[in-house]
Amino acid sequence: MEMSGAGLVISTTSQIEDRPVLEYLGIVSGEAVMSTALTTEREPGARRQLRSAATALEQRVRDTRCQAIKTMVQQANELGATAIIAVNITYTTVQRPMNEELLIVTASGTVVVL
Repeated sequence: MEMSGAGLVISTTSQIEDRPVLEYLGIVSGEAVMSTALTTEREPGARRQLRSAATALEQRVRDTRCQAIKTMVQQANELGATAIIAVNITYTTVQRPMNEELLIVTASGTVVVL
């Protein structure tokens, strides 16, 4: 997976073809947290509600992942990087009281100058 935006190359690979790393600047990471709670009632149309809630949950997961990446990119820009390589995205859940579960999305990578 390789993405570009505003001149910053973001890649899950450890190198960019035909663009050698000139300087390693360190590691950056971005985190974002969301609740996975679904509120659906068991009544007529509940299956449709559950599908709708699942679709909304999928969108929230995508938005949370984008927020984690955005935070990582902000840190890379502050360091003067031209790329983030070896990007890894992880998902972790944490159980809270009352059976609420939180999803923690972390994006991290190595910031470099190409």
